[in-house]
Amino acid sequence: MITNGGLFDACMNSKGWVLTAVTDSKGFYEAMRPLGEERRGLCSRPELQALWKKTACKAIETTQAQMNDRSKISAEEKIALSKYLESSDEINARISSNYRQFDTKNGDAVARTIDNGNAEFKQVASELSAGGISWGDFNRRRIEVNKRMEENQKIALTY
Repeated sequence: MITNGGLFDACMNSKGWVLTAVTDSKGFYEAMRPLGEERRGLCSRPELQALWKKTACKAIETTQAQMNDRSKISAEEKIALSKYLESSDEINARISSNYRQFDTKNGDAVARTIDNGNAEFKQVASELSAGGISWGDFNRRRIEVNKRMEENQKIALTY
């Protein structure tokens, strides 16, 4: 059987998976699995529900209505956004650390893309929180940041 590498990669990447050259694949999986669960758990945390009314938990699930929302952030939404950023920061830092630890070839480059994407996202969130942009602007820019980060991770993994 012959595998079409490009098709295989495209299929994996469309689901958020990337091929990673790790030195300890079992250790990497065991370190990353709970972080994925924590990230998914953010979607159901009661104190974040005000946030999920204005934006999707996963950037790729943002609706057209959310991208067209011209409203500004409320006090309740600011609190939820702050809590989300705190949790997300901590998870992203551990993900970056795992890449650096387990992927000796590309881990540092991948971790930098995560760190840079996280910093860019925090900047957009800061603009929303300060009232400088609407929810729709935030959602569109969040999607752009997410796409750019995914593309940069794929590039980092190919070196």
